[in-house]
Amino acid sequence: MTNSLVIRDLKTEELDLWDGYVTQHPSHTPYHLLGWGKSVTEAYKQPVRYVAAFENGKIVGVLPVSEFKNLNGKKDLCSMPYCDLGGALGNDDETKQALEHYLESRLNKESFRYSELRERYSHADESASLDGKKVSMLLTLPDSADELLSSFKSKLRSQIRKAEKNGLSYEIGCTPDYIDSFYDVLAENLHRLGSPVHSKSWFVVLMRELKENAVISIVKKDDLVVGAGLIIFTGQKVAIPWASTRVQYNNLSPNMLLYWSLLKYSCDNGANEFDFGRSTYNQGTYKFKKQWGCEPRLLNWRRQGETNDTLNVDSPDSKLRVAIESIWRSMPLSLANFLGPKLRRFISL
Repeated sequence: MTNSLVIRDLKTEELDLWDGYVTQHPSHTPYHLLGWGKSVTEAYKQPVRYVAAFENGKIVGVLPVSEFKNLNGKKDLCSMPYCDLGGALGNDDETKQALEHYLESRLNKESFRYSELRERYSHADESASLDGKKVSMLLTLPDSADELLSSFKSKLRSQIRKAEKNGLSYEIGCTPDYIDSFYDVLAENLHRLGSPVHSKSWFVVLMRELKENAVISIVKKDDLVVGAGLIIFTGQKVAIPWASTRVQYNNLSPNMLLYWSLLKYSCDNGANEFDFGRSTYNQGTYKFKKQWGCEPRLLNWRRQGETNDTLNVDSPDSKLRVAIESIWRSMPLSLANFLGPKLRRFISL
């Protein structure tokens, strides 16, 4: 904290100032929105602090941070949980560093093991140095959906048309029936992958708190939902935290129509950046996202406390993780859907 900078938690009556600062900052993400933090607290009882830096009574930086309770019952500071990104935003590097130092001072004074900041580098770096590392996949959007479609290679356009020729259609909305349809597909897909699903109440709260900043697309074959995805946005920036299809219908290309529907919606509503989410460089999901024209941004997850090393973001090579995934896949879907939300609230990824 500099002599002229005051850093403190926002008071309840000041929270309306939060999104105003966030959305004007060039490095913000949809995960910085107040609605995301409120959902973390309301749905999963994980408290979130809204730390702000003030100069001459005006906000010049913010840092959302969750007091996150893990499966072992211990608490960490995380900015932010259940997503790829968070971290401090400031008018300048000095302010950003001051917010990070403030977080470190809290770590030293209170009973947390470590603090974790989830950020990404600002430049593209498609080189051998990214092999095996986690990256965000970002697509710059043009002024119109027609222009975006024209920019795709012919193979990609034909895959989108294939889905339509196969009798698939899509609908976009945010009502409870959309949440139900989305959740059914997501839960089925995550069970197949061996991963616990979020509670449905998490998505209900998230959609309610984000209001006009979240929508769901569902892809249908006749009356059956075969794919679904949820996007969150801040006007110009869009992120897709969850997208799933029913594997038995993948030959119909529902994933191509799903992503196209959300890209089209984003263009039509004035967005200029679409974050396809986290992938391992040059592996399966990376290649799927790359075909849409995305560029990688290396994730920069940093931890203070028990270790100051850069994190190996959700490494899949843990023997314990592989074993748990195998057990989870073998469970009946109904049991996995019952147990998953009870565990998911304690898993910050």
